[in-house]
Amino acid sequence: MLQTLMTAALSYIGTTTDYFVILLFIFGQYRQSAQVRSVVFGAYLGNAMLVMISVFIALGLKQVPEEWLLGLLGILPIIIGIKNYYSDSDEVAEVADNLRQSGKKQLILKMVGITIATCGADNIALYVPYFTTINLTLLPLIFAIFIVILSLALLLAYKVTQMPIVYQLLERFGDRVQLIIYVALGIYVMFAAGTLQHLFTRYNKVMKKDVIIELETIFKLLGNRQRLTILELLRERAYSVSEIIAILDMEQSAVSHQLKLLREAQLVQTQRQGREILYCLSDSHVLTLLDNALNHVSHVLKQETHEEFLAEEREKNKKG
Repeated sequence: MLQTLMTAALSYIGTTTDYFVILLFIFGQYRQSAQVRSVVFGAYLGNAMLVMISVFIALGLKQVPEEWLLGLLGILPIIIGIKNYYSDSDEVAEVADNLRQSGKKQLILKMVGITIATCGADNIALYVPYFTTINLTLLPLIFAIFIVILSLALLLAYKVTQMPIVYQLLERFGDRVQLIIYVALGIYVMFAAGTLQHLFTRYNKVMKKDVIIELETIFKLLGNRQRLTILELLRERAYSVSEIIAILDMEQSAVSHQLKLLREAQLVQTQRQGREILYCLSDSHVLTLLDNALNHVSHVLKQETHEEFLAEEREKNKKG
């Protein structure tokens, strides 16, 4: 519960950084008590509308049967955060144009419009993924946190309007703070919904499936007498095709075909010696694979258990 509420506070603070700069500009324009009250009321109303829209969208999305799919919405805050960080748009200039064009009447409606226009898409993209992952019984507490943070933002914006250094700091570092918060919240949403865990599990399953398929290919290749004979010969040293043909008394076409298959499976490789091409085992893994297979066959033929075989090997090592 505490983690959910802390995340709620973090998400709302993330959406407030840009909005705070806009509030500074607006309070700089409107200082009379009646105007300030209109700005504050319009800010509450605009933010409430965005939050309620986000809740309704989240309620609809909660009908999705697989919770991990909802976590994919966590990608939205990350994208929005990155987009805003690299955006060249000046929201304060846009607000100034809005105020000039609308005049100074109906300030409450203008404030609602400014809130929705400047924060709407970003806020909804941030709130919806978060609301899909929480227990809805916590909504009253979350709304209370939002109201407290918005109230503090409004109060601070009004108080520091005459302090240019605050505005400058927000202009300089606000985008970075917002980016960090948006990305952090996006990751939290994907983790809380089990999306990251699901994708990681799926990735592991795919990887394991690929490994099994590759193992099947390797053991199919090893399940051929001619190929095994060639590999056993190459345990000694590198041989040319003509040498393999002579030693194993095989047809050239058969040897070439088997070497091609073994090379494609990376069980053997070629090396040049003068004008001659030699074939050898690819690496020590192939040698280990053959050794283990031979050891297993050895104690199977002797009708030994694995423990008896290991005991015999230990005894040989002591004598050696």
